[in-house]
Order: sequence, then structure tokens, then C-alpha cells
Amino acid sequence: MIFEFIVEEEAIQIKDFLKKKEFPRNFRSRKNKEHLFFFVNNQEVANYYQMKKGDKLVIVSSEKDKSTNVNSVKADFPILFEDAYFLIVKKRAGLATIPTRSHFNQSLANYIRAYYLEKGLIAQIHFVTRLDFPTSGIVVLAKNGYIHALMENISITKKYLLMVEGLIDQEEGKIDLPIARDEKSLIKREVTPKGQSAKTKYRVLAYEKNRSLVEAMLLTGRTHQLRVHFSHIGHPIVGDKLYGKENEEGLMLHSYYVEFVHPITNEKLTFKSFPHWWKPHYPQA
Repeated sequence: MIFEFIVEEEAIQIKDFLKKKEFPRNFRSRKNKEHLFFFVNNQEVANYYQMKKGDKLVIVSSEKDKSTNVNSVKADFPILFEDAYFLIVKKRAGLATIPTRSHFNQSLANYIRAYYLEKGLIAQIHFVTRLDFPTSGIVVLAKNGYIHALMENISITKKYLLMVEGLIDQEEGKIDLPIARDEKSLIKREVTPKGQSAKTKYRVLAYEKNRSLVEAMLLTGRTHQLRVHFSHIGHPIVGDKLYGKENEEGLMLHSYYVEFVHPITNEKLTFKSFPHWWKPHYPQA
């Protein structure tokens, strides 16, 4: 992992510069000097080196691999984008994002662990976005704890495609209903005045028999938000056995659009991915 900066301060030590830039404490510690290398104007220096205005600081981090608690399992998965800082992938439906008791060796994290090892990458598994087990679509990962921390302050636009039961009368709208854990269940959520604010913006793309094809954008990120919101308004997502009815098609919910500004390059990144149930005659999403 490489970070580059042009110093704007008149005089500042590297360790103080890193603190100002909100780097994690381990980046500023001499204990990790065998994993961190600092170069000022192409000359290697220590973390207490005092820089001046206009200096070019390059930080090379050969980060320790702390993902050893995730077993390596070889499996193919679509990669939409990769650079030194991010890995953007497509998760299939029916796959856990992280290992659980029921899926200890069958999760996206297991597959990514194997991918990193195969490529010889010293990178950690930091999920910036996650998807429920039955949900398919785009997942964003950071390869470094610093990048992961930076993403907490960066707005991510996330849009989903979903097929819901019934014909939604209002073709465009906003669902603003608070969500909390259902006290009668360990898994389910429910709409309740005691819940956290939850907002969903949507538009109907098409009607098919007694179903509505919907594009939805999350304005907040509550657990099961789309599933709870659409079920509550009387239009559960097709195949949602938790909030609607199970069927052979599975849950028709897909994270198809992600957009954010790269925290290092400042480039706007946009990704699209369509579900297996998407049909050619559907309108442009």
C-alpha cells in the first residue's frame, strides 16, 4: 500500500503529520517500522524526520495480515474493479458476506482470503458495504484499515433493483419509517416509532403481471431496510421468506449501483451490475 502527500506545513515531523491526517496509531508507532517505510523526496527517513513545506512524502505499508481467522477457500467470484486500495466484487445470492456458525467456510470473506493469498497480496479484509445472505450484488472492500476509516466519512450512493408483490400505486416516492429489532425475533426487524430513522427513495420501472419492478436508493443503512419497508407498505419483495413468501425464484433483491469518490485519487467511481433475473425488455435502470 502506497500513500503520497505534498507537505503544506512549514515544519512538521512525520509522526505528527500522520496524526493530523488521522492515520491509525499503528502507522505512527516505531514498533511497526519493519512494516512501514517513509520516503521524503525519494530518501528513506525515520518517522520523527522533520519535513518542510513542499516536501513529497511517500509512505509504503507492507501491512500485517490479520485475516488469519478467516479460512482460505478457493472459489470464483466476479471482480468489477481492483486497485491498491479497493476490491469491488459481485456477491451471488445465497452466500454469506462473512463467516458464521452455519457458513464458517462458505462466505465471500473466505473466497477473498484465498484470492489475496493466491495473488501474494498483503491486504486485509475490510467490508465497506455488506449484503444479507439472500441478497446479490455489488460489495465494496478496502484493502487497508486507513482506507476503511476514510470511507466512514465519504458518501456512498447505493441503489438496488427489486421485484415486489403487487402493483405500487405511486410510481415514485419516499418511505420514511423508523426501524428497530423485532422483540419477538432474533433476526427480524420491524417498523416502530421506537426505532432508528430509516429512509428509502424509490421509483417503479415497470409492472409485470401482479408485480412491480422497482429501483430503490438507501438514504440510511438499517438492517433489512428495504425488506422491512416494502413489506410494511404491503409490497413484500418477491421470494422474501422472512417478510413475505418464499418461492423457487429466491429473493429478488440486487445491489446494482454503487458510486463514491476515491479517497486517494479523488476520482468518481461508478459501478453497475445486473441480477440474473434481469430481462432485456426491462427499461434502462
